[in-house]
Amino acid sequence: MIGRRRVREYQRFTVLVFLIAAVLWLVLVAVVVALLVAAWPLVVAAAWAYAVAWGAGWPPRRVAMAAGWCLPMVAAFALAYWLAGDGAWQAAAWSPVAAWLRAWDALDAGELLRAMVIIAPTAIPAGLLLGAFAWRVRIGLMASGAAGWSPAAPVAFDERQWRRSVRSAAFRVRAPGGVPLLSRRGNPVLGAVIRSVGHRPRPVLELPYALLRTHMLIVGTTGAGKTTALIRLMAGFWAAASVRFRRGAEARPWVVVIDAKGGFDSRDSAEKTRDVLRDLGCGAGGGVAG
Repeated sequence: MIGRRRVREYQRFTVLVFLIAAVLWLVLVAVVVALLVAAWPLVVAAAWAYAVAWGAGWPPRRVAMAAGWCLPMVAAFALAYWLAGDGAWQAAAWSPVAAWLRAWDALDAGELLRAMVIIAPTAIPAGLLLGAFAWRVRIGLMASGAAGWSPAAPVAFDERQWRRSVRSAAFRVRAPGGVPLLSRRGNPVLGAVIRSVGHRPRPVLELPYALLRTHMLIVGTTGAGKTTALIRLMAGFWAAASVRFRRGAEARPWVVVIDAKGGFDSRDSAEKTRDVLRDLGCGAGGGVAG
């Protein structure tokens, strides 16, 4: 009798604990949903940033940099509220709250577009930062194996992100001006970056000008783009050296192309390379070593 009573008491206690946990979870979900609804502009911007980074294979830092580029818009927004508030700093400091209240008033009036325009200057950068943080958390969970439905999920996730990064790099390469010949610092640009390890992720691969004046080795299988990379390196070196020559920092540059592989088509290969460099505006001398 005592054992049965203990069992029934334990069962009642288990049901009570389950009910309390269920109520707490419902309250937590209700609070989270209420916060998401209240911060709807931030949620929309963060979801958009997360989706774009996921679909394009971008690193979180790139999304965070996009938020940084929005800071002039935030400053102009605060300045406008400061001027409207007769120079009171409180008007500029509370401008996000005032915009949020005005956006809700516009929503109540059924003016969705006007509400989004009002809240956009503050919601977009904050949403980008939130989306970058969420994307960074997702990548960290997948890398540590704490997310996914199977042990192979992190590997599949990495493969999908690699394919998306390759697609984004291919779009940049094909876009006019997507991969300039020289960077803003005057260094040659080789191509679009798919993934970086041990370095800050950048959209394009920039090589220091001094590096091109040293010995280099380019290795790859047939069709990997070795010739294209060499032509771009030579054109970038010529452009960077020409800029330095016009400034009087260096002597007139020269680009010498030597096809030393031998064979029947060696001269044709050298002539084609010389024609490409001439089309790029490079003065090229070519020789053939059999």
